[in-house]
Amino acid sequence: MFLGAARRPLVAVAVLVLAVGACFAGSQLPGRLGRAAGVGPAGAARPSAAAVPSRGPSAAPTSTCAPLPAGLSRRTDASVRPVRSYLLQVPAGPVRSLVVDFHGYRQSARQQDAYTGLGAAGAKVGAVVVTPDGLGGRWNFVRRPAVGPDDVAFVTRLVTAVRRATCAPAVPVVLTGFSDGADMADVIACASPGLAAAVVAVAPSIDPTCPRLPSRMVEVHGTADPIVPFGGGGGDRPPPFEETEAQPVLGRLARWAVTGGCARTPSVRREFADVVVRTWSCPGTDLRLYEIRGGGHTWPGAQPVPAFGATTSSVRATDIVLRPLAGR
Repeated sequence: MFLGAARRPLVAVAVLVLAVGACFAGSQLPGRLGRAAGVGPAGAARPSAAAVPSRGPSAAPTSTCAPLPAGLSRRTDASVRPVRSYLLQVPAGPVRSLVVDFHGYRQSARQQDAYTGLGAAGAKVGAVVVTPDGLGGRWNFVRRPAVGPDDVAFVTRLVTAVRRATCAPAVPVVLTGFSDGADMADVIACASPGLAAAVVAVAPSIDPTCPRLPSRMVEVHGTADPIVPFGGGGGDRPPPFEETEAQPVLGRLARWAVTGGCARTPSVRREFADVVVRTWSCPGTDLRLYEIRGGGHTWPGAQPVPAFGATTSSVRATDIVLRPLAGR
């Protein structure tokens, strides 16, 4: 979560609430897992995705490529120190996309998977879903050594490895996340142009500089967010996350509209009583904002977290992430 110094106690409530949902996700996984501890539907051990040699995102699959079996597993990348871990959900059918889902501050991959439901939902529409763990429950979206390793490099390497391991080296990549995880998704897309075809950020706070936008750039944000205010502000964070006070949502989208060569004024459509969709007309980019009227610092459609404000049931952020694949 994005938490200023005065708001840190709220995270304990979120951990408590989300941990309940995480038990359901954890029930599909073995208790103690190593680098090759992924277990498929039949209980067979899987090879580590990180151990598969990578030829880069543009490599063509070979006739000898054997994709990983379908199912959910917890995996590790032991090629770096410290060792990194992530959840990997592989669909039973053809792979159509790769989704990377980033958790919030002081959360975990298991909690994020339980909260968003992206792993199971993605598998139904042909998406490989990777849910990585940030070191110490946080992401280095500020790209400062004091926070930890370079997470942009980590995710870039992870995407390449998973594409290769699933025999789908050319599928489009979708980056998504919640709160600090949303900031991580935005930063990776801006720092590595061309890596992601789409970004869906739920309740981000900062305004990274993007040389160019992906083909789909979406933000979902509650107007009554008590942690990352829709209009910006809320106080700065202590080191090493200083200078990351929430930026105004409409200001961020307006700057991206300039980057994308979009019309300055978006069209406005009320999709539901509490959901307004703003869409900018852009050449080659779908730039839009889902404005959740009265919504809090939450993932729309997920289990409510009252301490962080209201959670709408009118739309599901998970559906917004997967909408191009689901044909909606």
